[in-house]
Amino acid sequence: MFCSKCGKEVNDNAAYCRNCGNKLKNTKKYDFKSWMKNFKIVLIISIIGMIITALTSSGTGFINVIWQISRIVTILAISIDIILFLVCTVISIKNKEKVPIWFTIIQGIILAFIIINAIAGYIDKKQKERIEENIKNYNYQTKNSSYITLDEFNEVQIGMTYDEVVEIIGGEGDLIVQDAYTQTYSWEPASSSDMYSVTMTFNNGILSSKMKI
Repeated sequence: MFCSKCGKEVNDNAAYCRNCGNKLKNTKKYDFKSWMKNFKIVLIISIIGMIITALTSSGTGFINVIWQISRIVTILAISIDIILFLVCTVISIKNKEKVPIWFTIIQGIILAFIIINAIAGYIDKKQKERIEENIKNYNYQTKNSSYITLDEFNEVQIGMTYDEVVEIIGGEGDLIVQDAYTQTYSWEPASSSDMYSVTMTFNNGILSSKMKI
């Protein structure tokens, strides 16, 4: 950094300017290089841990013990590395530090990973909503079809009114027999219902019997 009074370049951690003695306001509270050094060390440990874990994953006995230890160490190292990476990123932005190319690449990869996951999560959410809507529409269309299904036949109960039955089936039946108090209707069964015909008899508008063949 530079002295605000005389303009001479001074050490980043200096409290006073060597040239004019001006008291300096040290804006760099954190040493970026030290944090980067720690990040690189833990990153190397993480990589070595992943390699050892991969090489010992199918072993038994003592090899399995090594695998267990390396797996725990790797998980801890990666967790610490993520924290150090975030700290280095914040310090580099705050101090306007010039970061190495490899660190910039890692930043780009992580940013791309976050963006891709966010987009994938959004797409997955929309797909689930679309599937749920399709299922809802399918159930509605099935229930409101003029063809009666086995589920609809079983849902219809003795004692229901004709309007209630029509609401369940989704369409009115064909009137085949009628007298002063009794009406018998038939419905065409759905092709997948394993029924040949369905008839229902109503006394004064109340279902008194139903039959499927």
